Amino acid sequence: MKNVLGLPATAAARSMNLAPRYKHIAIRRGKKRAPVAVGYTILTSIWHMLTNDAE
Repeated sequence: MKNVLGLPATAAARSMNLAPRYKHIAIRRGKKRAPVAVGYTILTSIWHMLTNDAE
């Protein structure tokens, strides 16, 4: 799962939406763990959208 969400997490870290989250995690946990944590955030968001029938 880490490999699947790695590229979108890296792209999201550069975008305006998740860049502050990436920077916060990178400072606290390190630059290697930050993309994994952002990928988890993306996965959690997708799960919430699918379970709540968001359009």
